[in-house]
Amino acid sequence: MKDLKLVLHGSSHFLEHHHQFQTRLRHAVRELESTHRQQLFSAVHIHARGGAEMSQGFIHNFRDTVKEFNRRGFAQIHVILLGDNDLRRAIRSGGQEKGHWKALQLKSSTKKVLRIVDDTKDCFIIVISPLPSPKFRRYLSCFHSASRLMKEAVTESMSPNATFINTFRRWTTPIYHRRTGDVTALKIVNEFFSNDGVHLNRDGVEDLIMDIATTLLRVPSCYYPSDLRFHLNMRFYNDDLRSLLNTR
Repeated sequence: MKDLKLVLHGSSHFLEHHHQFQTRLRHAVRELESTHRQQLFSAVHIHARGGAEMSQGFIHNFRDTVKEFNRRGFAQIHVILLGDNDLRRAIRSGGQEKGHWKALQLKSSTKKVLRIVDDTKDCFIIVISPLPSPKFRRYLSCFHSASRLMKEAVTESMSPNATFINTFRRWTTPIYHRRTGDVTALKIVNEFFSNDGVHLNRDGVEDLIMDIATTLLRVPSCYYPSDLRFHLNMRFYNDDLRSLLNTR
C-alpha cells in the first residue's frame, strides 16, 4: 500500500493564526488515526494564503503538486476550500452581475481541477463550497450560485475520485413566505463568523474541521491501508472529536 498524503488548499481560513486551525486539524487527524489504531496519513500538508483564489495560477500549482506526489509514488487526498475571495473581489468590482459571472467561472475551474485528479492514479479530492460572508449578505445569491454550480461540476463529472461538502447549505437557513411557504431568501448562521463578517470564529473553525474529518471517513477505503475497517459508531466518534476540538 502506498503512503498516503493529505493535502489542504485554502485561503486565510486555513491559516494557523485563525483559532489554531492547522493545529486543531492535525489533532483531529490524529484522533481519527487513534480511533482506527493505525496511521492513515504519512503527512498532512496545508497550503494556505490570505486572499487566495481559485485562479489559473492555483490550478497550475495544484497540477504540479499532484504530479510531483504521483511521481514520488504517493497516494493523495486533497481538500480544497476556495472561491469566497473570488466572489468578494468580483462583487466589489461589478456588484451582483459580476458575482454571478464569477460563480460560473468557479464551476469551470472546479472541472479543471477534477480532470487533473481523474487523470492521476490514487488521487481523491474533497471540494468544499465557498463560505458565505455575513459582510456580503446582500450578495448571498452569488455565494449560493457558486455553491450550486461547483456541486454540479462534481456531480456531473460522475467521478469516483471526488466528493463535495456543501457547507454553504448548512451555514444558511431559508426564510419562508408566510402565506405560500415558498423560500424567499436565505439567512447566514452568524454564530460561525468573527466580527469582521468574513473570517471564522472558534465555533466556525470547529464545525469546518468536523466537516473535513467526517468526510475523510467516506473516502473510498481503497485509498487507506488495506486492513482499515469503517465499522465506526459515528455518533460516538463525532462526540469524541468535538470534545477534543473543544479542549482549551
